[in-house]
Amino acid sequence: MFTPNNMQAAAAGLGLAQAQYSLGEMFAKGQGVPQDYTQAYAWYRKAAEQGHASAQYNLGEMFAKGQGVPQDDTLAYTWTRKAAEQGHASAQCRLILMYSEGRGVSQDGEQATIWCSKFFKQSESDRQVKAAVVARKVAGQGDEEAQYHLGMMYYEGQGVPQDYQQALVWFHKAADQGFAKAQRYLGVMYYDGEGVPQDYQQAYDWFFEAASQEDVTAQRYLGGMYYEGEGVPQDYQQAYDWFCAAAERGSLEAEFMLGDVCANSYLGASPEGYYLAAAERDHREAQSRLGCLYYDRGDVVQALTWLSKAADREHDEAQFHLGMMYYEGQGVPQDYQQALAWFHKAADQGDIEKQFHLGEVYADGQAVPQDYQQALIWFRKAADQGYSKAQFRLGFMYADAQGVPQDYQQAYDWFSKAADQGDIYAQRRLEDMYFHGQGIPEDDMQALDWYRKAADYGVAEAQFNLGESYAKGQGIPKDDMLAVDWFLKAADQGHIKAQFHLGERYAKGQSVPQDDTQALGWYRKAAEKGHTKAKFNLAVMYCEGLGVPQDYRQAYDLFCEAAEEGDTEAQYRLGQMCTEGQGVQQDYTLAMAWLRTAAELDGMQIAMWYHNAAEQGDVQAQIKLGNWYRKGLGVSQDNKQALAWYRKAADQGHSDAQFKLGDLMYCNEDYVQAYVWFSVAGANGNDDAMESSGRLVRLLTPAQLAEAQTLVSRFFEDYQSK
Repeated sequence: MFTPNNMQAAAAGLGLAQAQYSLGEMFAKGQGVPQDYTQAYAWYRKAAEQGHASAQYNLGEMFAKGQGVPQDDTLAYTWTRKAAEQGHASAQCRLILMYSEGRGVSQDGEQATIWCSKFFKQSESDRQVKAAVVARKVAGQGDEEAQYHLGMMYYEGQGVPQDYQQALVWFHKAADQGFAKAQRYLGVMYYDGEGVPQDYQQAYDWFFEAASQEDVTAQRYLGGMYYEGEGVPQDYQQAYDWFCAAAERGSLEAEFMLGDVCANSYLGASPEGYYLAAAERDHREAQSRLGCLYYDRGDVVQALTWLSKAADREHDEAQFHLGMMYYEGQGVPQDYQQALAWFHKAADQGDIEKQFHLGEVYADGQAVPQDYQQALIWFRKAADQGYSKAQFRLGFMYADAQGVPQDYQQAYDWFSKAADQGDIYAQRRLEDMYFHGQGIPEDDMQALDWYRKAADYGVAEAQFNLGESYAKGQGIPKDDMLAVDWFLKAADQGHIKAQFHLGERYAKGQSVPQDDTQALGWYRKAAEKGHTKAKFNLAVMYCEGLGVPQDYRQAYDLFCEAAEEGDTEAQYRLGQMCTEGQGVQQDYTLAMAWLRTAAELDGMQIAMWYHNAAEQGDVQAQIKLGNWYRKGLGVSQDNKQALAWYRKAADQGHSDAQFKLGDLMYCNEDYVQAYVWFSVAGANGNDDAMESSGRLVRLLTPAQLAEAQTLVSRFFEDYQSK
């Protein structure tokens, strides 16, 4: 009866080399039979004489170790050489050591290097540990190629733990002997900061050494350094020359970069030929660039061809532009579903701008039904990667409850992230939140932390509140000097209350040197923006000649403005000026009227006077009545009434009323109407309105903006200044 062992023996007896080798293995290892090196030798010898490489290698090992045969280095060399010549990796490894150490053969460094090169060219992962041992021995003897290979093994972690420091050591040894590949890898390590601090100068020096020996990759790196100005002054001609050198030796990436150099410099050469050459060799980025180039030229057929090639190979920029072609119907029939599919492919690859754009498509209902949930998903993907525009849109959605429950805390967090990156729209929204107390904690200490964070990145309302906290000692020790610092920061950004506070401090010498000129300047800034008390204080300074030549007429006009806004002190001072004829012709009747207003009439009676005049079409009365209802001066605060009176004056073409109407609409978060009235007021000469309409554009969706602009064109005809 046959068993696996006697079946193998039968096959071996028939002269089958593999069976003979297997029997040798069984006897050598004691597998199914007693271990017997003499029998192992006999069967290995039969297989080896038939050219079996592993049997030849094992015979060499037996002679080297004296297993079953007398120890004999010469015979060990003979059989090892036979196996090595057939490509047996372990035999090649052993042969390298034999030549390196002069074991069984005369010591011969050149032969060791030759076999080392053969070994490295065909070594696989299971042979790499042996390779590392061999390489270390040969490299230690000064062989530059072995030193380079050992450096690569440490660099890539092949057969040894990855170790950039060891890689650097061996690359240096080989590079110092002029080995170009080692010089290039040293350049790469210094360029990328791998195992060493990033050092463009060192990188340049090593790349230059390798490039001078016509190392293509080093030449390409040098071209890139000149192109970007990394470690050397930016020089497009030098970049072009080095990329040319690399491209002439077949570098596809250099061919592509020649296109970029020509596209972005003034060398006068066209990028098309270079992009085309690289694109025809399947360079994905070149295909995309070429497609965009043709698109910009209006050649939509060529654009579609090359963008499609790159897009099919998952190039996100090409996918995005292809989506835009379908979206706009450029070169293809307009197809929103195809556009959306390409936008998705581009965004799925993680580019933040593509993700943000897809979010906008869903948020604004562009090409698809409006879908805030999808918009939220894509905005968040981009926002989580730090894209400020996406962070702002997320804040906007949470603040205005677009597809999510209104959440001022979330809105604050996202606006803050965008504001930290300098997004002015996010900073303005944060300022609005602080002004309206949205999302601000009621706890003084926590609120103070929020104010400090917002103040640090420039939110004027937060800076003013922090100044007030220091001035009053709310939650922190009182510190008038720090209060002044924060008031100054807020005032420099146009914060009215901060400007008024500074005027008072300079007028009184409170924590600052007393300075009427400074006081006058800050009062004027606040007064010009409508601060009633600032107008009164400014009038006092003109009346008394403080920091400015005495001017009763200026004082009278400013007192009038403050008095009409309900300031009783201004009304009293006007009575005095009319009595004494200061800044106005002496008029006891008018004096009595002002004094009576200040001393006897309550706010409701004054409002009734304005009401009668307003009903008769008096524009100024209509505006003043709107002001009273908006601010609750003498009447119950009522925005609907304010809106109605401003509208009456606005309908008569009064630009100030149109601006106030737009401002009230903005506070009511009716951004379309706000934009309309700001635009109308701006067209009628109100500069503040022009600035406000510009700020509002960011808050409008494309659909809302189109609606608003349609209304504006109609309103221009109906509500021109009269």
